[in-house]
Amino acid sequence: MTEPGRRSAPPVGGPSRELTAAVVLMVVRVTLGLAVAAAQLADAATVRTAIGTANPPLTGAQVQTVYDGIVGVAIIAGLGYAGLYALLIMQIRRARSWARTATRLLAGLSALAALSSLSEPDSVVGHPLAMAILPVDVAVLVLLSLPAANRFFSQPAPSPAADPAV
Repeated sequence: MTEPGRRSAPPVGGPSRELTAAVVLMVVRVTLGLAVAAAQLADAATVRTAIGTANPPLTGAQVQTVYDGIVGVAIIAGLGYAGLYALLIMQIRRARSWARTATRLLAGLSALAALSSLSEPDSVVGHPLAMAILPVDVAVLVLLSLPAANRFFSQPAPSPAADPAV
């Protein structure tokens, strides 16, 4: 038996085309995010130079240690972000409204970050990747807010008798 307010299965009829498109775009967003991280880390010399310039007292070995730490944090954060989006995708397909809210929050923050990166004059990756991420985030926000998405998330949960998983 499911807890009150929780669904044991997606609503009858499944997600709309718009919601399916939002989920696909969420996968695209994660892929673009990983590409941005890889591109930034691939230019190791520029990153090391920036670290050394910002911290003149550091030796070459210390700069390398800081760079290695940045790489480690970036890998962990990227995998964590991808895992979070995978969880959100699964929960959105099950019509969990909290997942839609969390996704809208993440997409909104990401869109703001992409917009703010446009003002950075010396971006390692440059503006094209930020400009590729921005419309994806906006599209996810819009698709998750359309009337079809609202209907999907407001459908009553299937009865336990009709759910073979119970």
